[in-house]
Amino acid sequence: MNLALVKKDSGRYEEADQQLQEVLALQIKKFGRKHPDVALTLYNLADVQMRLTKYGEAAGYFRQALEIQKSVLGPGHPDTLDSWYNLACMMSLEGDRAGALKELQGAVDAGYADVHAMETDEQLNGLRGDARFSGLLAEVKERAAKGQGKKQG
Repeated sequence: MNLALVKKDSGRYEEADQQLQEVLALQIKKFGRKHPDVALTLYNLADVQMRLTKYGEAAGYFRQALEIQKSVLGPGHPDTLDSWYNLACMMSLEGDRAGALKELQGAVDAGYADVHAMETDEQLNGLRGDARFSGLLAEVKERAAKGQGKKQG
């Protein structure tokens, strides 16, 4: 997988995608679908698709990673929260405001607390101005002020 990540980081997204697909197939064969390594590879596949502006495909991979992470790592694990947040971002970019808000609500309910990301992430621009988004942001700010929640990196 390291070579695939080098390719991703150097902008060779199509090659990274192909290599990650191969890694995923091997991991599923070795570990089964419900394994943290499988979730990580799915997350990396989502990131590649996002960089290729294939937001629907990215959302699908983030969703698969999220389901594994929720069951294996738990809903409040930082990796789970990161996937949940990124799924909301992809849905926002796809124009699915209701779906994005639902997923963002799930992430916030599970402990997502990165105020800066929610305030500045351009991928969430489609949600700004919506009272539900404002409410979620206020909740995260309040939790951060009290020192609660899990800050994402």
